[in-house]
Amino acid sequence: MGSKEAEITKVLVDYDMSLTEMIAAGRYFWRIYEINATNFPVSGESQKEVKLKLIHLNRVASTEEILEEMDRRGLQPAKIEELLGLGAKYPELQKQFPIIALGSVWRHPNGYLYAPCLNWLDRARFLGLHCYDNLWEEYCRFLAVPKAA
Repeated sequence: MGSKEAEITKVLVDYDMSLTEMIAAGRYFWRIYEINATNFPVSGESQKEVKLKLIHLNRVASTEEILEEMDRRGLQPAKIEELLGLGAKYPELQKQFPIIALGSVWRHPNGYLYAPCLNWLDRARFLGLHCYDNLWEEYCRFLAVPKAA
């Protein structure tokens, strides 16, 4: 089916940090203001090394297709905490392609769901949102973690 998976080295995620602190650690040029602790509450305790994988279908795909592929591989979508840990450790990675965390979703007052994304725009790193319900372009990557045992 053309699906690809790339392992990233383990990333240390500090779940004791607030979302604001996690964002600051990534030193993004700008971010969407809707990415806040009310819309994206963080959960977890202490620091934990998390194994991350980037899923790339290399084709236009729906969210459902991406989630099915992750499930088939024994993975689940990463949350914003893992996305921000990746962005802090590998700040150059998002210059290559958008990286989306489908495990954290926010419903906008317009009714649409949005997922957080690390991206590159106008020669600057940013933390943004992408519509969860739309089709995803072939160049997108989706952050995943192993399913809990």
